[in-house]
Amino acid sequence: MTCKYAVLLINTGSPANPDSVSVRSFLEEFLSDTAIVDLPHWIWQPILKNIILPLRSSRSANKYKEIWLENGSPLLLGTKKLAGAIEQELQKSLSTEICVKIAMRYGNPSIEKQINELCTTGVHQVIALPLFPQTSVTTTGTIFKEIERLNNTIPIKKASGYGTHPAYIQALAEHLKLYWQSHVRAERLIFSFHGIPHKLTALGDTYEQECKQSIGLLVEHLQLPQNSYRIGFQSRFGPGRWLEPATIELIKQAAQDEVKALQIFAPGFAIDCLETLHEIDVDMRADFQRWGGKQFEYIPCMNNSAGHSKALGNLINSLIKPNSEN
Repeated sequence: MTCKYAVLLINTGSPANPDSVSVRSFLEEFLSDTAIVDLPHWIWQPILKNIILPLRSSRSANKYKEIWLENGSPLLLGTKKLAGAIEQELQKSLSTEICVKIAMRYGNPSIEKQINELCTTGVHQVIALPLFPQTSVTTTGTIFKEIERLNNTIPIKKASGYGTHPAYIQALAEHLKLYWQSHVRAERLIFSFHGIPHKLTALGDTYEQECKQSIGLLVEHLQLPQNSYRIGFQSRFGPGRWLEPATIELIKQAAQDEVKALQIFAPGFAIDCLETLHEIDVDMRADFQRWGGKQFEYIPCMNNSAGHSKALGNLINSLIKPNSEN
């Protein structure tokens, strides 16, 4: 099938396998991106190759092994399933052929490989959609920079920053309501976002503001009492101040407050991955219980749910439809 339009769903990426060699290769590419670690090459690369990678590769590989699925990476497989669901959603509403592909900023399939392949298929236009509802130089910024680096022969429309889009907020709300139908809403809910260095906010990165805007709209939609939820940031890497409060500190505070039932939801992650399946559901759960907490529930990401694919299909549709008859 020749598609007139193509959508490229772009996620962070994953190691090819849950072993130290694959993880080292993935981490080296990821941590060599100056959008992730902004240090001079001559300073950072010796530290990365001689200290960070030897220390982290085996440790991270063990964590990946705990969450790895029989047929591969949860992030990669989940992104593929979401792409398929979105493609079906779009084909219902558009009168033109459309393909939805996936790419990873780090690892495979790479952005370069996927765009090069699309250039040979006769596609008229590509919609590049990073699966990050809230924008940052560390996510959408580095993805678009990579796209700009490539010598593209087809027009690429960049879509980003859908964290306040009504369809996205509606999907989040319905996702939580559905979860609470089979799991009673806990005494306290923590919305956990991936953190970034605080200095980026001072330099104009709007990520923190966008996270809070998303949650503001979501809790208004759900009519949650103000004292029933908190917003935190996780996955700190390296020294220096990061966005606060840290999710782990909010979990510790919940245990100290003798909160009997705690739920964690990570709305900034489109697909479940190491940061949700292990950092939250394994490590943070263990910490909460070690501090005396009792009931800990991790609410899964929207993944390839009908609501998620419909919301992103709605967003993509609005970008394509005005031109779809041309």
